[in-house]
Amino acid sequence: MHLDIQAALQSGTIVIVAGTTNGYVAEEILARIGQSEGFSQKDSFAHHPAAGKPMTETGRLPDESEFPEMW
Repeated sequence: MHLDIQAALQSGTIVIVAGTTNGYVAEEILARIGQSEGFSQKDSFAHHPAAGKPMTETGRLPDESEFPEMW
């Protein structure tokens, strides 16, 4: 884990805003510090065209043959 993240974990709080990529970052950090229970990366969409649409068990769109339409 990056030294700046380790230092922040030791001295305070890390804030990760919603977003698809940020969800993966949060998932990794939480797993490494043993606090991943109850966290789901698939709930971390932020203004994403797929937000609110049905998802598979892994958080993917059921049909990824086309890019989802914007709002």
